[in-house]
Amino acid sequence: MKTFMISPNYEAEGAGGAGDGGAGTAWYGTPDTETLGYIQARGLDKMKPEEAAMASIKAHREAEKLMGVPADQMLRFPKDLSDVEGWNKIHAKLGVPTDAKEYDFASVKNKAGETLNEDVANTMRTLVAELKIPKGTASILVQKIVDLADKSSEESMAKVAGELAQEQAKLDANWGSNKVANQTVADNAMRALGVSDEHKEALKGIMGYAATMELFRNIGARMGEGSFIEGGKDTKGPAMTKEAAQYRLDQLQNDSEWFKRYSNGGVLEQKEFNDLTKMAS
Repeated sequence: MKTFMISPNYEAEGAGGAGDGGAGTAWYGTPDTETLGYIQARGLDKMKPEEAAMASIKAHREAEKLMGVPADQMLRFPKDLSDVEGWNKIHAKLGVPTDAKEYDFASVKNKAGETLNEDVANTMRTLVAELKIPKGTASILVQKIVDLADKSSEESMAKVAGELAQEQAKLDANWGSNKVANQTVADNAMRALGVSDEHKEALKGIMGYAATMELFRNIGARMGEGSFIEGGKDTKGPAMTKEAAQYRLDQLQNDSEWFKRYSNGGVLEQKEFNDLTKMAS
């Protein structure tokens, strides 16, 4: 590095540069083109010699802090945003795998303690790979997504349960003491028509639980199911007879789907069984 001596009588001698309006030779002399570019790029040519010297000292001290840092701990960012290879090197040093398959989500679990199935895991791998997320951070992000999904599912289930309770209350008010008999008429009508559980759930989603059950009660009544259950009486009239209740219990014993819902804690099935048992006894 070329050293320039600054005379104590610099200004009096008219040495040029920023201190004398540009007259004479600049304080930095006539350096080579690269050095001149360095001086001008940092604005040193616009300073007085002592200011330029102080600025250079500070810059050198900052550079000294980086001296001795291993090359694998240094990051040189590409100047061009379209430099894919250059940016891939940066991402690799930050912990982004070169292959999405390297992302491991074995530690990610839902509220039930279940790990991600392979399809979901692959979808998450594609997502974090596109976002250039480091491996450690990726697991945290995916766990947050799973937690949000659990919360959303719980809120949806609570909403559905609340709506079903309202529909059941509406049906209770409409059918009154004949609920068990009407339920039997509706269920038998659905079986006779070959209505599957999936079809029934679809109708509930469109019409609502109360309206769906009333629809099939009406169909069953027109099919003669209601007269059979009630011995010729309207299902909104007297309650089911002892014999009809026992007949219904015998039917349910052979209904594997109904028994499955009952065993799994089905509220309607348990209520029907309890009511029929009381009537039969």
